[in-house]
Amino acid sequence: MKKKENQKTKFNQILWENETLKTEMEHVRFENEQKAKENKILLAEKESQARVTNFINKMMHDIQAFRIAELHQTTGIGLPITEIGRQMKLTKRERQILYFLSLNKSPKEMCAVAKLH
Repeated sequence: MKKKENQKTKFNQILWENETLKTEMEHVRFENEQKAKENKILLAEKESQARVTNFINKMMHDIQAFRIAELHQTTGIGLPITEIGRQMKLTKRERQILYFLSLNKSPKEMCAVAKLH
């Protein structure tokens, strides 16, 4: 009699462990599905941000090109860039100053931005 009870207890324990494992597997599967959805959302956001960044860069390029063209038209200077001009290498600070000049910043404003008070 005890042997049957022990077998029955062991059988019930195995059934309970089996149900627990099934529940844990379902929980893990659910978490994996949630993470997959989150990854898809993050990937879509990343792609969207890349498109927006690309659009903004193109717009900034067009704005700068327009400003340069307008400056050339206003000043009458429309010199093409020579091969020597293409080979010039500017430092980061020189590029920054040229950028601020293209934005019509005064020397005082450039110093404030560059913190050269």
